[in-house]
Amino acid sequence: NDDNGSDSGHVRIFRMKQPSTDGTTNAPKDKPTLTPKITWDIDFLKVAVNFSNEELTVTYDIGRDRDHETFLYEKDCETNITDITIIKTESKARKNDTYDLLTVSYDVDNKAIGSSSIWNATTSQIEVCQVVD
Repeated sequence: NDDNGSDSGHVRIFRMKQPSTDGTTNAPKDKPTLTPKITWDIDFLKVAVNFSNEELTVTYDIGRDRDHETFLYEKDCETNITDITIIKTESKARKNDTYDLLTVSYDVDNKAIGSSSIWNATTSQIEVCQVVD
């Protein structure tokens, strides 16, 4: 529990980089075609859990105008969570010329957490894997 009344869970974060950042396509060398530069970074900022609101929130800087998908798995980063209802909402807002601020929130039924696959009774923590592609 932090000083703001929020509890933190275990979250794995992945960071991806665009392979080429020179802003050109593979057009013939006599006529290079410029493409808009997209930053492919996904940078984790914070995670917060507020059990009074039944909400887990994860925040990222993500390359501006970048398409993305988000997934929440069990801690192995492969297994779907099927034994508890989790409702996801996302919002993305322009942060600056390079990044958008991506906020992913999960509404979790806190009455069902203790008997779910995401609860670690030994550590009294939620253990999930958040993936952003």
